[in-house]
Amino acid sequence: VAAAAAAAGDGEETWNEERWRYAGRLESVTGCGHRVPSGAPTDAWTASGRVDRF
Repeated sequence: VAAAAAAAGDGEETWNEERWRYAGRLESVTGCGHRVPSGAPTDAWTASGRVDRF
């Protein structure tokens, strides 16, 4: 949690911000929207392999 707060303070995006963008990308590609859980892998390639679990 402290690392995420420090990253947010530096102006960098955190996974909480990025996962909504990723959810929109999934919707545009697959045609159906899924909620990306906060515990999802932050690496896009790893997360894309787990789309069926979202």
